Amino acid sequence: MLDRTKVAFNAFWWENLDSEDKVAAVCEGLSALGYRGVEWKETCFGAGNETASKLAMAARATRNAGLEVTNFVILRNIADPEAAAKSVEDMCQFVRAAAAAGVKIVNTASASALRKPLDPDDWWKADSPDWTTSWDTTEKSLRAVLAVAEAEGVTIAFEAVVGNLVHDYYSTLELLRRLDSPSLALTMDPSHYALHDNDIGWAVRQLGPKIRHVHLKDTVGRAGAFPRDFLFPVLGEGIINWKEFFTALDESSYHGWLSIEFESFKYMAEILSGDAMEAARLSMRSYKALSGC
Repeated sequence: MLDRTKVAFNAFWWENLDSEDKVAAVCEGLSALGYRGVEWKETCFGAGNETASKLAMAARATRNAGLEVTNFVILRNIADPEAAAKSVEDMCQFVRAAAAAGVKIVNTASASALRKPLDPDDWWKADSPDWTTSWDTTEKSLRAVLAVAEAEGVTIAFEAVVGNLVHDYYSTLELLRRLDSPSLALTMDPSHYALHDNDIGWAVRQLGPKIRHVHLKDTVGRAGAFPRDFLFPVLGEGIINWKEFFTALDESSYHGWLSIEFESFKYMAEILSGDAMEAARLSMRSYKALSGC
């Protein structure tokens, strides 16, 4: 049975958290709002190459504040041959650091597909994706990361993201077809699937055995250019049928975290004046109404 109180907040809004006191202050604020976990992104802890010490510090401070680190997030371009080698190096280092910090789930995504260069004589043509290079490079890159993840006992929770190579149910199936690893799992964010007209409940039931992490984010519109074609409004204002989504997770025997993502960027800037804790408060209130908690 899905534990609907197992709620975390994706804390990517906070940056330069370079001390335990700063991390603890965020955690204490989230705990007071009813959150039990935090999803930390690599960029939360400032620039520099001290990945292992930063993740260890964040994990320690989070636990000391009474919350759990649900996962760490790293995003790199693993579809472009020119960026892949450095991206893989960074991700492998990050996986090792997460494992050393006692965090066993690392969230990532694929980046966009490459575009085929146009011949000057074909100026009248629209460019098109280079699917072969993009998929082959992503497969090779992720295979190397998964080898490290398997050795470290870490799960790579891969997320389908609108605009990326892996962006919906069907591209997720292609990823799983190409890579069969016990360390490869999925982050289910219904907003990206909905933007591609996927049946959310059906997708959850089909992918259920592979889902290890869940993002709660609403959406309105269709896949295209942000924000012209789609937005991520506050929970409950978009097109996601949350009752159906939670029921599908129940039926899929999902027992993991429900991590709220607040990506209402214009609302954050113009209404909340960049107050991430207020965004967390608003999100929790919306979640409780939608989930019946």
